[in-house]
Amino acid sequence: MNMNYITSYINPDTDGITCMLAMERFMNHKSTHINSPSSGEGVDANAVSRRGSGKYRAVAFGNIDFTSRFVLNKLNIPLPDVIKQIPDDAEKIILVDTHSTAQLPAGFPTDKVVAVYDHHPDGDIIPNSPPVGMIKSTSESSSRNLQSKAEQISGADFLYLSNFNNM
Repeated sequence: MNMNYITSYINPDTDGITCMLAMERFMNHKSTHINSPSSGEGVDANAVSRRGSGKYRAVAFGNIDFTSRFVLNKLNIPLPDVIKQIPDDAEKIILVDTHSTAQLPAGFPTDKVVAVYDHHPDGDIIPNSPPVGMIKSTSESSSRNLQSKAEQISGADFLYLSNFNNM
């Protein structure tokens, strides 16, 4: 089975990291539905609770900053793996908190991007899957938008942390 990846820009800050992890949690939860919600059956709770156990994997490029490491350590949330390139056998890529090739590693496979969740105004990557479009926020960070969805689905395991540096 080919893996699907969720990533952000090189050397992501806490906003980029939490976006990746929230989206990973959301997508893996979504992909573990056994039956429709109306059937009374839910999801495989074990599949949802394990990082890296689903069809989607959050990965980072470059270094994960001190603030992100500190916050995730305090919350007992594993860091995403750090990689140099998306593997060749990747099927789909979801970008969070960026849609600019200038912020990604050279040779990034933009043709595999199926969705972008970003609040930044400028970028040159357009998702290649017409049913899934560009979702942009005009006033709040993408991590806040993802947090709301993650809280609805996963039982409020994620905190809004993108303004952590200002505390």
